[in-house]
Amino acid sequence: MPNWHYQNVDICLPFEIRKNCPDGNCVARQIERDTRLLKDRNQPERVRIEALMFLVHFMGDLHQPLHAGDRHDRGGNDMKANYGYLPRTNLHSIWDGLLADRAISTPPGGPLGLLSQVPAADRPAIAQGSVDDWSRESWQVAHQAYEVLLGDACGPKPETRPTLDEAKVQVLIPVLRLQVARGGLRLARLLDEALG
Repeated sequence: MPNWHYQNVDICLPFEIRKNCPDGNCVARQIERDTRLLKDRNQPERVRIEALMFLVHFMGDLHQPLHAGDRHDRGGNDMKANYGYLPRTNLHSIWDGLLADRAISTPPGGPLGLLSQVPAADRPAIAQGSVDDWSRESWQVAHQAYEVLLGDACGPKPETRPTLDEAKVQVLIPVLRLQVARGGLRLARLLDEALG
C-alpha cells in the first residue's frame, strides 16, 4: 500500500500522528508491525524475510523528512522548486534523490564516513526512543526543509518556483547526513532486538 511509506503530518500544526495514520496505514505503524513479525520466530521464514525487507525500506522512508511532514502538498510533491541549476522539480524529489545523493556522497562518504560525524558517545542515545519519537523528529526536520527553501515554512505558497541554491544545499547536507545516520543506528537497534 502506498500510504505505508509516509505519514504526512502538517508541519504548521502541533504534531499529531494518530489522525494521519488511519487504521495503522502509515510508515510508523508498519515499522512496528514488521518489527513484531521479524521477532516472532513462529512466523514462517518467508514472512520474516518479507518483514525484514519492509523494515529496512520503511526505516529509510521515516527518516526522509518529507515522508513525515508536509504542508498538505503530498510530502512536497506539489511544492514546485528548482534545485540549483536543475529547474522544474519539486521539494520531495530534491530531498528523496538529488539532495540525498549529494549528502551521502559528500566526504567523508560511505557508512563509516556518515557515522564519523556522529560522536560514538552520542550513538546509543540516538538509537533510543520509540517510532513515534523518531516520527516527531523527522516531522521537525521536514519543517526545516520548508523553512530553508521558503524562508517561512508556514507562510503563503510562493507564486514563483523557489530555488534551493548552493548556499541552502550546504546548510542541508549535514542535516540529511544526520538523518541517514539516525536511521541506520535505529535500524541496527531494531534488528539487534528482533534477531538477538
